[in-house]
Amino acid sequence: MQKRWAAVAGAVVVAAAIVTVGVVRQVDGAASSVEPSPSAVSSTPTPTPTAEPITSLTPVLKPANLKTSIDQDKLAARIDKVDGIDGGEVGIAVMGAAGDDLLYARNAETPLTPASTNKVLTSAAALELLGPTHRFTTSVVSADLSKDQPKIILVGGGDPYLASTRAKETTAGQASLQDLAVKTAKKLKRAKVDSITLGYDASLFAGPAWNSHWPEAYRSYVTPTTALWADEGQLSGPIGPRQQHPAQAAADEFAEQLESRKITVDKVDEADAPKGSDRIAAVESLSLERIVERLLMVSDNDAAEVVARHVAVAADRPGSIEEA
Repeated sequence: MQKRWAAVAGAVVVAAAIVTVGVVRQVDGAASSVEPSPSAVSSTPTPTPTAEPITSLTPVLKPANLKTSIDQDKLAARIDKVDGIDGGEVGIAVMGAAGDDLLYARNAETPLTPASTNKVLTSAAALELLGPTHRFTTSVVSADLSKDQPKIILVGGGDPYLASTRAKETTAGQASLQDLAVKTAKKLKRAKVDSITLGYDASLFAGPAWNSHWPEAYRSYVTPTTALWADEGQLSGPIGPRQQHPAQAAADEFAEQLESRKITVDKVDEADAPKGSDRIAAVESLSLERIVERLLMVSDNDAAEVVARHVAVAADRPGSIEEA
């Protein structure tokens, strides 16, 4: 049978001082009840080392100043209780956040391919580079509204939780294409513009939108990664069919929103936003700390891939899969 990797858990919190990492299973067959949750870092086979192994790292996050007492027997009972899937191989290590004590270990010395636990590392890197209050901006720009057929461009800023409509907003403060269309239509009408062509620019992230190392089965668990999408490119929830061209789909949705506000959209096509373009309207994402909270709570594959690309961009590197 074909083998595939699946994450059992990204993090388990016991009392307030416990962090667990490295919980991974190898599952047989396609009928597994555990989704193959692709990590924000590709689960490719480990290459033969070509350099000296890393022996120490500089911590990104400061240790918590916690004095919580942990009952190790109760901790073990809680972990063992939720570890009920037959077959596969599991490695678990739990340490107290207030110190270096190993509170629980099972098969912890065996190297295993990580899965959704990589979302923790990706999130920590993003918070370190961008800061918890950082927001991602989705904007509409135009070089000149005075032309006979003015063109506006929808520019993706890599908001992982940009919604199509207010009805799809699940978190207070979440941005939507509907709100952006309202602002854009008002600005166009003030300029006495009621007919436009629409371009869309998702060039913030470079390189392929799909990781070539992922199996085809992942197409039901992650959308091709782009700096512009709506509703994470999901067509029927986090597991199921996805938009294969999510930037185009977001632009088409935005065009419909403008049309409903009596702005005629003659055509929609991909276009680069000219340097020095005037900004017509914009909406801002949730703060990064709220994005990370939501990403980790539901082990969100789509948002994790976007945040990984932002890590590369924030480090002044191209926002590609490899650089992420």
